[in-house]
Amino acid sequence: MLSVKEAQKKVLECSIRIKAVKVPLLDSLGLILAEDVISKDDIPVYNNSAMDGYAVRTEDIKGADRSYPVRLILLAEDIPAGKVPTVKVNPGYCIPIMTGSPIPENCNAGSGCQNNFSIFHFFFTRKCKNRSSNYKRR
Repeated sequence: MLSVKEAQKKVLECSIRIKAVKVPLLDSLGLILAEDVISKDDIPVYNNSAMDGYAVRTEDIKGADRSYPVRLILLAEDIPAGKVPTVKVNPGYCIPIMTGSPIPENCNAGSGCQNNFSIFHFFFTRKCKNRSSNYKRR
């Protein structure tokens, strides 16, 4: 039986070195990168949601649990991916967000749909994970 090092050596002996070439992005399907691609811009350009749910302020939902959900007023505007929020989320309010949508400036947490429910214009949350688990920071 071959050792791992011997097997790696045999594989490398059989491999051939391929020259790196530059191709247009649209022609690169199925090819392998020869080096890392580095963006000149920060990606994402804004803090965005990693899942559908609600943008909230952690101060507003402290103590929320299954037995005692916290009630917030649900803003009527939805924030789909790429749309800049036009309303401010004041204390006691929250706003629906979709995967990839910008998190409003004064919100610092997201609450996924599975922990929440809404009735008319009220939103109730039973739980909220820490802020970094539900949205991507720029």
